[in-house]
Order: sequence, then C-alpha cells, then structure tokens
Amino acid sequence: MVKTVQITLRQIAWDLVSPDLDDVRLAHTIEAYKNLLISSSGFDPGGEPEKADIHLSGGKAIGAAWAAMCVEDLIRTRMFVKGLYEAVTARLSAGKKTVRVLYAGCGPFATLALPLTTLFEPSEVQFELIEINPLSLESVRRLIRNMDLESWFPEISEADATKFRITKEPDIILSETMQRALLEEQQVPIIYNLLSQVGNRCVLVPEKIELSVGWWNPKLDPDSRIRKIAPFFELSATAFDRAIAETLKQGEAVKFPGATIDRNALHSPIGGRLAVFTDIQTYGQNRILPNESGLTTPLLLAENPKENAGLKIGYALREKPAIDLDFFI
Repeated sequence: MVKTVQITLRQIAWDLVSPDLDDVRLAHTIEAYKNLLISSSGFDPGGEPEKADIHLSGGKAIGAAWAAMCVEDLIRTRMFVKGLYEAVTARLSAGKKTVRVLYAGCGPFATLALPLTTLFEPSEVQFELIEINPLSLESVRRLIRNMDLESWFPEISEADATKFRITKEPDIILSETMQRALLEEQQVPIIYNLLSQVGNRCVLVPEKIELSVGWWNPKLDPDSRIRKIAPFFELSATAFDRAIAETLKQGEAVKFPGATIDRNALHSPIGGRLAVFTDIQTYGQNRILPNESGLTTPLLLAENPKENAGLKIGYALREKPAIDLDFFI
C-alpha cells in the first residue's frame, strides 16, 4: 500500500514540476493529489473544530480545514512546488550536500514539500516543519508516518512562526501563509522574524511578493483588464528592513513606506475600479500573476478617488495586516 501511494505521489510530483503541463492535466493532477492527501492522512476537512482560525498579533493562522483546501488552487500549488523544486536543485548544483528547508506554516499536509520526497533522497533535502495549529500538526505527522516519509522530515514543531527561534540555519525558507494583498494572515511577520535571524544567507520561497495599485476592469479582454500605476510594497530578502524587524519584535505596529501618487497618474479610465494587485515570484521564472490564483485576486478598494485627488497608499502591520489609503487634494 505504501509503495503504491509513493508511486502515485511521484507521478504527481513530476507533473507539477514539468514545464509542459497543460491546464487539463494540471486539474487532474491536483484532484489526484488532494484525494491522496486526504486518504493518506485521515484528515476530516468538514469537521467544525478543523474550521476554527487561530487569531494572533499581526494576523491569523487559518483553520486546518481552510489550509487543507489550499491544494485546490491549481496555479498556486503548481508554482510553489515547481519553484521549491528548482530552488533545491539550484542549491544542490551549487555544491550543497544536504539542503535544509524550513517550512513555516505547513498546514495539515505539508502540501508544498511532500512531492519533493519522491524527487530527492533524504540525504539531499531535509524539511523542518513549523505549524501552530495542533489539528494540522496531528494530521501532518500522521500523513508522514502513514506514507513512510519520516527520513525527510526529522523535525516537526508546534510553534508560532512569528516568534520561532532558529536553531539550525536553513538554506531555504518556505512559507505560504497569505491571502490576496497580504491581508489577514501572517506572511510578512513570519518572513521578517525568520530573515532577521539569517539575513540574506538563505533563499526565500516565494522569492518576492509585490503589491501594486492600479485600475481593474473585468469587462475588458484579459490583456487590458489590469492597468498598474505603481508598486507600493515588496516582501523579499532584498527589500528586508532590519529596523522594521526590530520594531516588530517589540510588538509594535509598523507602517511600511508605501507610495505617493499624484492626481494625474491616478486618473481613472472609464469603467475601472481602483484595486490592489498581487504578484508572486516563487523562484526564478515561476510566477503567479494578478488574477491567476486566489492568492492574487485583485482587491477592490473602498472607493474611487475624486477627479482631482492624489493617493498615499501603504502596507501596515497592526493587529491585522491592512492597506492604508489616504486621498489628498
């Protein structure tokens, strides 16, 4: 039984990292992956306790059931698995003997890491898992045990990743604890906590998340629906600000610098709505573009500005992550 499961997982893995996977095959692959995860873990995605979120400073950790559903986001799952695969491959090609991956917020299935166990030996890659939700933790431990994958997952911790202290420096930090426009969840404080301990000595997956403001009109053809005006926030190792990291450690609210857009640049096209767009570069050329995934669905802002108004826009971390807007004349 275990061997059959691993053969199925290996085929899923090769599909997800293939450069030639079409949409139909991707949909079949993700459906097979979801069924494999649920059957191998015994996880109940319909249970009421599994749906409960955990609310923390700086955002929430979504309930185990909602985390389980993330696998169904086709582009998200493929681009993260493919990006992680290429990041590990690059480290091995650069001469690293064993690549250590710190996976913060692994959910009930460690969805983004699991396929790589069929593509690399445990001597080549090791995963350290962090998860705050005890129901997710119980599920992922059971899944790894049932699939006989313990050799790849030597350390699994129940912990808040925004406060986690690294004891063994990773080569790659992996975290997908986000929603569109980086709202609600803890992606930013998690990455800031972990990067503050290792600096630029490790690779981030995703490498870069960028928020931009612009105009959205879904009635137009796909190539014309989005008109970006300006980026206003970036989460990456390059954009990491150690002073902000220290402020976050003190539990204080933070407002990132943002962007100021004059009234001429903000001029509204006919029928457009002001929106925030999310771009995700998981690794290398692997990207999730605006409106390709639930993670990058445009966030419509509360109002369109008056014709002669400008805009100050920024990302803020308070009790909940937020987009701050200030229209000015």
